[in-house]
Amino acid sequence: MQGDVAYSDTIAPTGDFNVNASGYKNLNIGVAGETMDIGGAANLNFTADSANSLTKISSEFFMTQKDINIDARAADGVTDAQFESRAMHSYKGFNASFKNFKDITFYNIGTEGPIYNTIPKHVAVDFQTNVADARITGADITSDGDGNIKANFIGQKTLNVVRIAETNGTYNSRIDVNIKGSGVGATADFNAITAGKNGVFVQAENLSYLRIGNLVSAYGETVLDTGTHGYLNNLTLDNAVGYNVTLNIQNVIAPLNNGNDVNVAALKNIVINGYAGDSVSKYLIAFIAPVSGYRDPVDGVAKLTNVKGTITGNPTPDHILKTMTVKGGITNPDSLIAAGENSDLSVDASPFYNLTSIDFSEYNNVSGVTSINTGDAIQSAKLLTIKGSMTKDDITVNSTNLKLVDTGAGDDKVKFTITQTKDITVNLGAGNDEIKFDGATELTANKKFQISGGEGNDTFILGLAKTDADASKYVTITDASRGDKISLGSTGTARLQKISLNVDSRADLKTAINDALSSLSSTDADTIYAVYYGNDTYLVRDDNGNKTLDNNDNLVKLAGLSNFDLLSANSLTQGGVNYIEITNA
Repeated sequence: MQGDVAYSDTIAPTGDFNVNASGYKNLNIGVAGETMDIGGAANLNFTADSANSLTKISSEFFMTQKDINIDARAADGVTDAQFESRAMHSYKGFNASFKNFKDITFYNIGTEGPIYNTIPKHVAVDFQTNVADARITGADITSDGDGNIKANFIGQKTLNVVRIAETNGTYNSRIDVNIKGSGVGATADFNAITAGKNGVFVQAENLSYLRIGNLVSAYGETVLDTGTHGYLNNLTLDNAVGYNVTLNIQNVIAPLNNGNDVNVAALKNIVINGYAGDSVSKYLIAFIAPVSGYRDPVDGVAKLTNVKGTITGNPTPDHILKTMTVKGGITNPDSLIAAGENSDLSVDASPFYNLTSIDFSEYNNVSGVTSINTGDAIQSAKLLTIKGSMTKDDITVNSTNLKLVDTGAGDDKVKFTITQTKDITVNLGAGNDEIKFDGATELTANKKFQISGGEGNDTFILGLAKTDADASKYVTITDASRGDKISLGSTGTARLQKISLNVDSRADLKTAINDALSSLSSTDADTIYAVYYGNDTYLVRDDNGNKTLDNNDNLVKLAGLSNFDLLSANSLTQGGVNYIEITNA
């Protein structure tokens, strides 16, 4: 063929439609606005061997009962060939290869039609070019059946596709997208890449800019990998959703989404490997069920490297997350700190009504604070254990049934806002830590509340830790030591006064404390009285000065502190709180 060639028949009700074309300047198949309906397969072979040639499928809808097979290429030495098409759909399969075109424009291509389950469907498109400044522009690449989509985009400078999608997400489809741009200045842009049950996998490299609006496989794996070399200057990712989500994006230099939240949601496993320079990307991470009514218990794991932001979920009372484990940390904290940036990460556990444990014990966040907030007494009724990170934590307990809080190392803060109903142990670990009773926190009779401060100078704000007339509830500090500060709610200057009366022979704690207080001529609400009983030291604040324990008073056990004669403390006021600071114990 030579010059301009056109084929305008619109119907081929039976048999295959075969085209082998070369030598043309402009090739046009079909009529604009019309449908071309092929009863069999379409086998289209084009060789563009003329300069500035155009290969065009003009039919508004090009439909086949069987496969569409396209082999289109620009001949050696031709660097300005163009290809255009409108909608091209097969009831079965779509296979296309495009080589060395400068400009490709397509509308909707893929599989579509009334045959869904009886014929497996598939889409495979391969765009490769060695032409400088090559461009690919498209609307949709889709499959509507139980088949896979494979799309390669190699060598182009500009890639813009609205959507790659399996349009019925309940099918066992998989989407693989491989993008390799031309290098510096190359861009790729997708509004959405969405798959069915077998996942969506995107590999992208040799780009300066990549945007994916929605990357979704609600029933399967969702994976984005931008490689390890050829640093990507900018990545925009609005939403990544999957049964499991993996983002290997450690070569993306700038924070994603210009520093705005990246939404990541998964049922079970979340892996994010990010870049750490002078800042890190910010995420809104959610553990969610893929479909409504999903009830199988799930152990959720997030492996997060160079991440900041929030972890939460959908506010559904029947949520299936049973345990949450977060691992990883920040690889370059010194750079963040020097730049005045942080890697703060917070957890909002209120959506997880069936959650039993939160574990950050393998998370290292030197350049930020790890904050954990439980739900209320109903939302977190099943939550029993919280383990903090290896670094600084800020934990707020709004639930009532915890048995263990273990903050690990770091200068941690733990705040209780409500009464605990079970025996509970709080291990603050190494560091200068703080624990505070706040809000509506009270002690529960005959339930242990034990605190271990660990190494460091710790702060205990226990003004709301009230006892009763039977001394049936009190806080135990297992390792009070020099440098620790204790507040029992004194409104004026807090002072330590040791009571010398030996009450070791008393039958019970209540009697021992009351006899010790009664031995004084008077008591006041600012003084903290120390009583030695049963090889332990007890601190008492007599709120109403009646020299008898009641529910207005405070009682703290310093377990194992038997060197009563050596015990001493200074008065200290910080931040409006009055403490005694132990100077010897």
